[in-house]
Amino acid sequence: MYQRITSRIKQKMTTTRKIPDRDAGEGYTMNQKESTEEAVLTLLRSPRGASGLTKNEIARTLSISVEERSELRSTLKSLTDSGTLIEGDGRRLRVRDASQRLLTGSIFIRPGGEGSFRPERWDTENAAVLSSLGVSSDARISIPVTHLAGALNGDVVQVKVSLSSDNASGRSTWNNRGSRNRRDSKPSGPADEPWLDGRIVKILERRNERIPGTLFIRDRHAWVIPDDPLLPNVDLQVSSTTEAKAGDKVVVGVDEWPVRGSRLKGHLIQRLGRPGEKGVDILGIIHKFRLPLEFPDAVLREAAAFPDEIPESEIARREDCRQQHIITIDPFDARDFDDAIGVKALPKGGYELSVHIADVAHYVVPGSALDKEARERGNSTYLVDRVIPMLPERLSNGLCSLRPHEDKLTRFAVLTYDAKGRRTGQRFGSGVIRSSRRYSYEEAMNSLKNPVPGDPDSELLQRAWSLASKLRARRFDNGALDMDFPEIKIILDEHGVPVRLATVVYDESHQLIEEFMLAANAAVAEALLQSGRPAIYRIHEDPDPSKLDDLRQLLGAAGIRTGDLSVRAELQRAVAAMAGRAEEPVLKISLLKSLKRAVYHPDSLGHYGLNFEHYTHFTSPIRRYADLIVHRLLWNLSHSRGGAGTMRTPDYAHMKETAEHISTTERVSADAEMESRRLKELEYFEKLASSPDPEPWPCLISRVLPFGLFVETTASQTRGAIRLGDLGWPDPYFDGSAQTLRNRRPPMELKAGDRVNAVPVGIDRERGTVNFRLLDSPSLSGSSSPPGKQAKKPAPESNEGPKGRNSPSKKQAFHGESQTSEERRPSRRDRNGRRQGSQEQNPPSDTSERQASHGESQTSEERRPSRRGRSGRRQGSQEQNPPSDTSEKQASHGESQTSEERRPSRRGRNGRRQRSQEQNPPSDTSEKQAAHGEPKASEERRPSRRGRSGRRQDPQEQNPTSDTSEKQAAHGESQTSGERRPSRRGRSGRRQGSQEQNPPSDTSEKQAPGNRATSKKKRDRKE
Repeated sequence: MYQRITSRIKQKMTTTRKIPDRDAGEGYTMNQKESTEEAVLTLLRSPRGASGLTKNEIARTLSISVEERSELRSTLKSLTDSGTLIEGDGRRLRVRDASQRLLTGSIFIRPGGEGSFRPERWDTENAAVLSSLGVSSDARISIPVTHLAGALNGDVVQVKVSLSSDNASGRSTWNNRGSRNRRDSKPSGPADEPWLDGRIVKILERRNERIPGTLFIRDRHAWVIPDDPLLPNVDLQVSSTTEAKAGDKVVVGVDEWPVRGSRLKGHLIQRLGRPGEKGVDILGIIHKFRLPLEFPDAVLREAAAFPDEIPESEIARREDCRQQHIITIDPFDARDFDDAIGVKALPKGGYELSVHIADVAHYVVPGSALDKEARERGNSTYLVDRVIPMLPERLSNGLCSLRPHEDKLTRFAVLTYDAKGRRTGQRFGSGVIRSSRRYSYEEAMNSLKNPVPGDPDSELLQRAWSLASKLRARRFDNGALDMDFPEIKIILDEHGVPVRLATVVYDESHQLIEEFMLAANAAVAEALLQSGRPAIYRIHEDPDPSKLDDLRQLLGAAGIRTGDLSVRAELQRAVAAMAGRAEEPVLKISLLKSLKRAVYHPDSLGHYGLNFEHYTHFTSPIRRYADLIVHRLLWNLSHSRGGAGTMRTPDYAHMKETAEHISTTERVSADAEMESRRLKELEYFEKLASSPDPEPWPCLISRVLPFGLFVETTASQTRGAIRLGDLGWPDPYFDGSAQTLRNRRPPMELKAGDRVNAVPVGIDRERGTVNFRLLDSPSLSGSSSPPGKQAKKPAPESNEGPKGRNSPSKKQAFHGESQTSEERRPSRRDRNGRRQGSQEQNPPSDTSERQASHGESQTSEERRPSRRGRSGRRQGSQEQNPPSDTSEKQASHGESQTSEERRPSRRGRNGRRQRSQEQNPPSDTSEKQAAHGEPKASEERRPSRRGRSGRRQDPQEQNPTSDTSEKQAAHGESQTSGERRPSRRGRSGRRQGSQEQNPPSDTSEKQAPGNRATSKKKRDRKE
């Protein structure tokens, strides 16, 4: 057996074979490096190599000479660096498999320092590991701080995973005592899906080799604070000759990575400029996302070598469409016109649609410098103040752009339809066109509304909309989702300063072009599938049911009642119900977030949003590399396979690799575009906030948390927050059971889905949100609480458990966990008098997930008073307020009282002291925490009270903190209040300790105690 395997491997090493190349259509001669790699993998997957082999054993088995071993070492290093091979005991190499429970993917660091690991989507070994563990392919794995192994935000890593023992026992496999700040996160799959712990075993690729930030210099020490707040500071050396000065925006290169808590060390690469200078902020984003700024010289030389005029020999090879009536419709500021349309009327009410797309494939030849650079970039990136193109400007804005009254080369799709908009035929080819007119969307819309009789261009637009409206109606009838909503365009002045937010309405002119592009893409996808050749498709997988359930809850809070949104017809009804509402854009963005991201794939897996069985991208080769591949594939359909004139295209394996790569570049570009928009948006609202009379903005409440509200402006979809202190309410508190903010007197309430008016008062750059102040509450005059009518009070708590546990807005806690949400409910007694803790999870903030560590004692910023079981022992309940603006304060694992204010101990019936815990909300600037065992230092003391037995019963009360700091008492001290209240006697004569919270100061966050549902009436009944 072993001899047969060895013989087969040696034959592979010495035989020249034909295998497809990433740029080769039919095949090419495999080079020695790829032959060595395949031979190594074949050996290690055989029974001989299953237990692992050393490098020398591999070389001897494959009979590799001494001269060739340097190449073998290079191949083995490449396979090890990519995570394909694992080095184990005795430096033996093995192929990674599911039994080792190793995943490759990217690590993302949360503000608290812990990591969230995302496995690579299409890695076959990842899929095998996750399948063996019974979790979904898009599972999120939590990495404690102690197991990050020096990895930084965005690094590609290899992680060893394990089923979390929290699923059964409430204790994490990797969560040892050293991992005190671990926060448990909800898995992305169904509620009953097991979730994973992980630890990083290897860093495969560093993604932060170049870090933009601000330079600081003190004496002889210099360091850079990165623009990305999730990255650590970088130390570097500067001298008197250094061009950059303190306060400059710079880019540094990393020389030494952190090891066991050490700092990053680097060197200065580039000075970007002073903060506030035009374009400096966007340059920081470009470097942060590693976007290319310049084209290599070889690429520019190739682009410059093409003639300005199209040779007659090339025109003769193509269909001459220059006499056809063809127009373009693009944004008013567009410079690259890559699509043109023409519509003819056919007998019996039919139509002939011609979709012409710029023939980029004619200029960008497979394997050329232009092709390699275009593949590396993957797509163009449209930042708020500039475009980073996929192709040099000579091609994108010149030779390939379908400018009017110029001869241009195209690839076309001609589609015929009957009078009802049903496709009856299609053909594809190469042509040359001369566009008669260039419309902007605004001009096209004006022509549609005001047709000009006898104007050929106006008449073409009327025919085009007649066909497009039929295609659009049929598409929605077939189950497509209407995701159209206005786009917000940020207008900058000549200095790059935002001056206004313009709304781009998605009107009929946009819809016309969209329908024609969708029709052409779908027709091309069907043709590629029928050819049987490897191709690239655009896929959109079905959404996660748990995400749709979250969406259903949000829609319900906004007054849209829905059923099971996993049923397409029900989801379509929900989308239709959004139409016409002021908050429609916000709700549709929430719907988009509930769906998976569309990606590229070598298999045609359908498109959920469009409800197309087959779909690809054909219409934008100037800005997308996927479309360029599709153009080459279409060209080959009209030529014999392997014949003269065919273009090289990837085989299936390399098509899959290319699909993964350009899906990644697309995601990076989208993130960079979003960050550039958010940057200028914050700058705009910061200017508004500094004005003496800021403009009010209608907002939709998206989330309600103990510290306040998350909102989105309905006009610009800008994310913001309204903190408790900016509500203007005299006595607000958070009702966790109803996920509602309430005010006691006068009674008012706000919940998710309510509409309010607010004015900007500042910005939070770290979170990327605008801080608003509530101006008025239109919802208070609606269903929530009309003026003069008392808002409904929260129901009192019951020993049987919370009434609202299964309300739509609840986030389910994990099975077996301790309380980990941002707000905790008080524990409750079962029939035996034992306390039963409830679990609830509030939604995290937009930039991070606030999660309490597993197994910790009370760790929230506000704690609820303990209660007595029937045995007389105190049972502590837990509650967590949201973190302060700048940080998250968490108690360590196993610690005793850690809040900013501690309550006096009390005696149970057995005479033993039972400790209760409570924490006041932190000040805006810092949290001062007392050490364990220190004496108490509160400013107000209350008298103790005696029960009938003569034992002291101490009341519980939370005093307000000062505006600037928080005084904290140590564990176990006696009463510390500076003002005493009289105790009260029940009917039995026993003293009843009251629990009350004094209103906090103006600058702190006001929150009601967790047991506020025990109202005054209930207390009166006891007395």
